[in-house]
Amino acid sequence: MPTFICDRCHSIENTATCMYHTRKNLQKYFGEEFVNNEMICSGCTPKHFLDGKPNKYGGWHNRFHREIATKEYVKEQASDNRLVHSKGLEQVRDGVLPMIRLANVPKVGEIKRVFSSLV
Repeated sequence: MPTFICDRCHSIENTATCMYHTRKNLQKYFGEEFVNNEMICSGCTPKHFLDGKPNKYGGWHNRFHREIATKEYVKEQASDNRLVHSKGLEQVRDGVLPMIRLANVPKVGEIKRVFSSLV
């Protein structure tokens, strides 16, 4: 089965277990935060569509373990043309760190307030 490397987190993903085939309409489904044609894994896909309806492909599917691609993996897989070309693939080859967005992270002030005895 064809796999690709996520443009956001560099996870190795199967095209059948995510929204790979609808990537041309990501902005329509999820808003301006997403770029059309961006190849994102199920783990980076929102759990809800823009209209609030649940997305069955949102969140990691657990059909296989989530692994981050390495240069060695890319070299091994690319030799047999098993990887679909993506920006994530190029980034792994070039040594670029993945783009990870943190959500619901407390602000520094809140951390200091809660853990003032440790700071």
